[in-house]
Amino acid sequence: MIQDNDKMCGGFVWEWCDHAIAHGTAENGKTIYAYGGDHGEEIHDGNFCMDGLVYPDRTVHTGLLEYKNVYRPARVISYDKESGELVLHNYMDFDDLKDYVKISYELTQDGLVISKGILSEFSVASHGEGKTNLKISVPENGKCYLKLIYYLKKEMP
Repeated sequence: MIQDNDKMCGGFVWEWCDHAIAHGTAENGKTIYAYGGDHGEEIHDGNFCMDGLVYPDRTVHTGLLEYKNVYRPARVISYDKESGELVLHNYMDFDDLKDYVKISYELTQDGLVISKGILSEFSVASHGEGKTNLKISVPENGKCYLKLIYYLKKEMP
C-alpha cells in the first residue's frame, strides 16, 4: 500500500515498545510481564499497552522484522525465468543500490535451497529501476521461491 499510493505518507510506528513490568519468572525461565488487570484493578486498559515492536526488555517482536521488511531499500519488480531478466526498484532517496548493498539470492524448492549465489553489481539509481541477468534453472514442479538477500556494504549507525 505504501509503494502503490503516491499520496501515502508512510506507515508510522505507533508504539515502539510494550509497556509492562517484569512480574517474576515462569517455569520455562521466561520473564512474566504484567499489565492492565493483572493486579485486580477494575478499571484498566487490558493488553492495549502490549502493542509495541519490541518487548519491555527491548527484545525484538516479529512485528519489528515485518516492519524492517516493509521498509527494505529495494524490491523485485519482475523476474523472467526464460530470459533470466531480473528487474529491481530502488526505494532510497539518494543512494545508488550498487553503492549501498550486496545482493545474494537463494532458490528453494519445497523448502530446500537448490541454488544460491551473489548477483553481479549493477546500477539502480534512487527511485529508479535497474535490470540484471540471473539465469538459473527453475524446476517445473514443487513450490519454488526466489529470495533476494540485501547485505549492507558498510557499517551503518
